[in-house]
Amino acid sequence: MRKGFWKQLSYEDKFDRKYACWAVNHNGWRKRKRLNRRAARRALKRLNEDSYPA
Repeated sequence: MRKGFWKQLSYEDKFDRKYACWAVNHNGWRKRKRLNRRAARRALKRLNEDSYPA
C-alpha cells in the first residue's frame, strides 16, 4: 500500500468527511455518545420498572 493512500479522497467521501471532521473538531462524537448512553440508561430503567413494579 502506498504511503498516505488513505488520505486521498474519492468524490463520494467529501460530504461524509466534511461532517465527520466537524464532529471530531467540535467533540460531536463525544456529545452524541453521552446522549445515547443517557437515553439507553433511561430506557432500561423504564423497562425494568415495567417488569418489576414496586
